[in-house]
Amino acid sequence: MFCLLPLAPYWLTVLSFKWLVAFDFTILLTGNGQVLSCGSNAFGQLGLPPGARRQVTPQVIELLSEKVVCIAAGMRHALAVTESGLVFQWGTGMASPGRRACPEKPLPSFLTAKEPCRVTGLENLKVKTVVTGSCHSASLTDEGELYVWGSNKHGQLVSPATFLPKPQKIEASCFQNEKVAMVWSGWTHLVAQT
Repeated sequence: MFCLLPLAPYWLTVLSFKWLVAFDFTILLTGNGQVLSCGSNAFGQLGLPPGARRQVTPQVIELLSEKVVCIAAGMRHALAVTESGLVFQWGTGMASPGRRACPEKPLPSFLTAKEPCRVTGLENLKVKTVVTGSCHSASLTDEGELYVWGSNKHGQLVSPATFLPKPQKIEASCFQNEKVAMVWSGWTHLVAQT
């Protein structure tokens, strides 16, 4: 899967942008805080209204109306953080592992959304950064607290549970009671810097 970046006047006005290439899709964050996506949409990972299973030309994700400051892309899901610290997720890639691990419970709507949906469990927090792995996600607050959710198949979420359907705070004692300054994610692991 590939994406074409047309040289239209719109693109010429975007002086800087961040782009993330995931498994089979790409998301872009423009200098003015808009998010665009292209590639496969088989799991709703583009965050676009229902329609085509793939998109060659990047499309604006209209439901993200507030300025976005951070994006992350997993295997079949994506995240965005707005200027006010809200976290949105879309793409159903974490739903299958979640249903297998938690068959007795309904999953939160953000795990099954094909368009941006606010991540519940982070209310009253101001998130500054999000990262994703293949089937897990993490968010770092402006207070230096790290929250994680998704698949814990490799122990990367520091929990005895195999799947965390909602964000769970990693206790400060895991970081020698220091605040987390930065977080990175690999496909099946997390790294935190204090």
